[in-house]
Amino acid sequence: PDWGISNSYLFRHKNSLLVSRYPIREKGKKSFELSGNSVAWADIATPLGLIRVFNVHLQSNRISQDADQLVNAPIDDARTWTGWRAVLRKVRSSTRLREEQALWLADAIRNSPHPTLVAGDFNDTPQSYTYRMIRQGLHDSFEQGGMGFGTTFAGRIPGLRIDFILSSTDLQFSDHRVAPVRLSDHYPVLARVALAK
Repeated sequence: PDWGISNSYLFRHKNSLLVSRYPIREKGKKSFELSGNSVAWADIATPLGLIRVFNVHLQSNRISQDADQLVNAPIDDARTWTGWRAVLRKVRSSTRLREEQALWLADAIRNSPHPTLVAGDFNDTPQSYTYRMIRQGLHDSFEQGGMGFGTTFAGRIPGLRIDFILSSTDLQFSDHRVAPVRLSDHYPVLARVALAK
C-alpha cells in the first residue's frame, strides 16, 4: 500500500493522494495537458454505500510571489504597473487552462454512477466561471455549514476562498470549517457529510 496506508490511491506523477478508512474500489486519474495539474478519483465503499471522491488540483495562477512584492510597492512607480500587467497576463493564461480543466471535471462529475464528493484546490473563487461550471447541481460545504469569509488561501491576498468541498444532492453537509494551520499556502478544509434526508 502507498505510504503505509491500507486504503489509499496515489497518483505519483502528480503527487495527488486519496486516503480512506474504507476500502477503495475503482479508481482513475486525469493529467491535464500543458499543466502540472490533475484530478484523481476513487470509488470508496462507505457505510453510506459507494461514493465517488474526486481529488482536484486545477491550474494555479502562480502569482503569489509577484503579488507579495507588488502589494507594498510604490503605486506611482512605472515598474509597479509593469509588474501588475505581468500578473494579469499570468492570470489570463491560467484562467483559460482552468476553464478547459473545469469542463472536463464537470463532465466527469455528471457521469459519476455514485453519489459524489469533489474536494480540492480550484485556484479560483466562487464568482468564477471555473467554480460555477464545476458546481452545477452540487452542494457547497461552506454554504451548508460554514461561517464568516471561509478564507482558504494563506497568502498575502486577503479573503480568498479557492479550496472547496462539493457534493451531489444525495449527500448533505452538517459541518464545514477551515483549520487555521499553516501546512502550505492553503489552509485545510474539513467537512462532515451524510446522506441527504
